[in-house]
Amino acid sequence: MATMHMDFIHGNPRGERDEKGWFMIERIARVTGLTGSGPDQLRTAMFVYGLPDFGSEHPTMAGMFVVRFIPKLTTKGVVDLRIVYERRAEPDSPDYAEIIVGSSIRQKETSLDIDGNTILGTYTPTGGAAENFAVTLSVFEPHTTIRYSRREEGSPGKKSLEYTGSVNSGTWSLDKDCAPRTWMCMGIAGSSRDGGKTYDVVYEFEYDPFTWSEEGIYRDSTGRKPNDVTPANGTVRREYPIANFDSLKL
Repeated sequence: MATMHMDFIHGNPRGERDEKGWFMIERIARVTGLTGSGPDQLRTAMFVYGLPDFGSEHPTMAGMFVVRFIPKLTTKGVVDLRIVYERRAEPDSPDYAEIIVGSSIRQKETSLDIDGNTILGTYTPTGGAAENFAVTLSVFEPHTTIRYSRREEGSPGKKSLEYTGSVNSGTWSLDKDCAPRTWMCMGIAGSSRDGGKTYDVVYEFEYDPFTWSEEGIYRDSTGRKPNDVTPANGTVRREYPIANFDSLKL
């Protein structure tokens, strides 16, 4: 049975200070009684009972929170876990904000292949000549997402109505290099635990490198796009409303 011994000083825990005090400190937890392969022992040690959670505060040093674990198999059945705490603003601080960058999969219909060419199939009827035909397929595309959360005074209801479904007018605080119309605000929501005085507000954004817009293109009876179709001839676009995301002060 795995057993944890917290604050194992022989693991040489480290710390770093600056003019404001400690900004990194480590604790060592030694986990014994492990069995299985090396990776199995490391995995078991990471979930041993009593280990601090990610984001939990140091028991004696206020403002220091768990940011990562570094496991090391020292001998058979023994893993030393280096628990790293770093200084950051607390959740109730006006300076505190959490940013999560990830990705999602979005389904869309397209008649173009990965190189931008019309997707064509070939059909040969019995006793007849081969015919090409264009098709439209449902495909899945990965999109980058940003989830930004912080505590604010007052309800976010008004800004939720104003920004949800809008796209960026240009570069903004969370992407200094993006093109216009590539980020959409997918939602702004908040929850209050003090009767509406303050809200924990979550902002969600999603990125489309091809810009957020819907396009319809003229195609002939075979489903192909004629070569003379241009953005001004044979193309219809539906754009989303534009907003200055920097006005959100994220």
